[in-house]
Amino acid sequence: MKRNPTSSGTTPTYWECPSCGGLLDTAASADGRRPCPVCGATSSKPRRTFPTDRLRRLDARIRAYYAEGESEIVVILVAAFLEAILEDIIDRILVSHGADLPVRRVVLGSNRAIGQRISKLFPQLTGHEFEDVAAAL
Repeated sequence: MKRNPTSSGTTPTYWECPSCGGLLDTAASADGRRPCPVCGATSSKPRRTFPTDRLRRLDARIRAYYAEGESEIVVILVAAFLEAILEDIIDRILVSHGADLPVRRVVLGSNRAIGQRISKLFPQLTGHEFEDVAAAL
């Protein structure tokens, strides 16, 4: 039995401000020349998209399996998707703290368990509990 996805069928695109980390939801913000509405910064380089292309492809697969009624596969892929988004967010936080690629690899590699990333790593990097931030959003 086929199902219709509950949303528009595509992953929303956001653009990250390199200065404050804010996610901007208008395509006009992509090139970096328009001031960030959060901090006012501009950039000569294009802003990084969120989610990444890899996550976008995974989202497309999830939506296709959902449309086909493959609920078991959807559950597994959604868990993987959420873990990948958390890793991407933590990586962006590390970048904002000035960590270079080797440091980010060590930190993320030594904190592989999702529970450890949520309960220890995220609060150490942000000063906030993950659950509180998620509830606020």
